[in-house]
Amino acid sequence: MLATLTAALLFAAPPDPVKADKDAPAPKLELFAKEDWYKDEKGKEEDFVGVLQFKDRKGVVGFGRFNPYTLVMGDGDKKTVREVYVGGKPELLTPYIGKKLKLTGKAVAMEVEGEKHNELWPARLELLADDKPKDKEDKPDAAKDPPAKADILAGNKLYQMEPGPEKEFVGVLEKQDKGGFALAIKKGDETTKESLIVYDGKYDVLEPYAGKRVKVTGKQVMGAVGFRTFSHILPGRLEVLPEEKDK
Repeated sequence: MLATLTAALLFAAPPDPVKADKDAPAPKLELFAKEDWYKDEKGKEEDFVGVLQFKDRKGVVGFGRFNPYTLVMGDGDKKTVREVYVGGKPELLTPYIGKKLKLTGKAVAMEVEGEKHNELWPARLELLADDKPKDKEDKPDAAKDPPAKADILAGNKLYQMEPGPEKEFVGVLEKQDKGGFALAIKKGDETTKESLIVYDGKYDVLEPYAGKRVKVTGKQVMGAVGFRTFSHILPGRLEVLPEEKDK
C-alpha cells in the first residue's frame, strides 16, 4: 500500500500557490475520512491546529517521498512541523495556503529510502480565524507608523535557497479581498499586479504597509502547471517610499 501511495504523490502535478488568492476556501472541508487507506491506518484521530505552508518540488533531489504541504504548529521554541499527506490530490489544499487551520486526522510516522517522515493524514479541515493581539485595538496608531524598512523573508533558509537573483519592485501594496497581498506596479499608463507569497504564513508582517508605496527587494518566481502559467514575488525586504506626486 505504501508503494502505491508514494507513487500517487510523486507523479501528481504540483499546485499553483497563486490560486490561493483566486479561490475562496470553504470554512469546512471533508478530505480523506472515507478512504480505505485512511480507515485502515491504525492510530487515534486527533486535532492539529497550525498554519498551512507550501513548497514545490523544485530543488528536491531524488525520487523519494515528497509532501508539498506542512502544518506549522506553535511558536518559537515550541514550534512543531508535520508533513501533510494529500493522497495525490494537492489541489484540495491550495486555497488554504498560509491560513490557520484545524486538521483532524491521524499522526503517521514512516521511513522511506532512509528518510523519516512525520506525517499528518487529514480526515477533514476547518478554517480558523487568525490570531490577533488583544491590545491591537488599544493601539490604533501602531499600524499607521510601521518601520520604514522591514525584513520579510530575507532570513528564511528556503528563500535563501530559492534560485535566481534578487530584484527590486516598486509599487503600491494592496490587500486582496480573499486574503494575501499584491504589489500594484505602474508602468506608464498600465498597472500590473504581482502576488506576494510569504510561505511561512506570516502575512501579518505586511498588514501595516497596505496602501503604501513600497520598494520590495525579492525574487520573482515564474512557471507553469499544465497550460496555466503563474508568476509571484517572494519578498525578501521591504522599504516604504514617499507617495508619488502627480505630474
